[in-house]
This record gives sequence, structure tokens and C-alpha cells, in this order.
Amino acid sequence: VPIMHLDYEGHLEVWQKVRGDKQCFKKVLRDIQELVVDAAGQTLIVSEADAPEKAREYGHALVETCGFRDVFYTHIGPIIGAHTGPGLISVFFVGKERT
Repeated sequence: VPIMHLDYEGHLEVWQKVRGDKQCFKKVLRDIQELVVDAAGQTLIVSEADAPEKAREYGHALVETCGFRDVFYTHIGPIIGAHTGPGLISVFFVGKERT
């Protein structure tokens, strides 16, 4: 499962690869814990492509582990979804400044 992120110029790129959804979930949780800044002052945004239960699982776990103030759930539209397929989860938050 590829874990992607935006680079310094706003291009989407593969950041890491893991085996299976469970490992992806664990890796994303650990990485966000390390990268987030002031989670208690932020609303986490979780987007999904035909995977609302999976999105809620991510949102709930991130609120529990990182302490986000709130979660806003949204759907990924058909244009992006046509390229990714069902099951995609995107997580948006303010993280540490990149150096």
C-alpha cells in the first residue's frame, strides 16, 4: 500500500510503501503523531473514496492518539476517485515545518 504526501512544490509523491491496510493504518498513526503540531488546536480532515467506515476508524484513532480537537469528514469526488479507485483515505493536518 503506498503512503503518499505532497512534496515541497505541491506534487503528490509516494513517501513510503507498506504491506496491507493494517500496517498502513499503524504507520500513518505513528507518522502523524511525530509530525503534528498543536493537535488540540486543530480540526483533522479525513477524506474517503467509497470507504466511510475506514475514514471513521482513522478519524477516531487520530483523535484518541493525537488529541485533535475535532474531525471533519468529506468525500473524494469522482474525478480523483476515478484515478485512485475505492478505499482511498486522505488525512489533512498542520504539521511541523519542513526543513
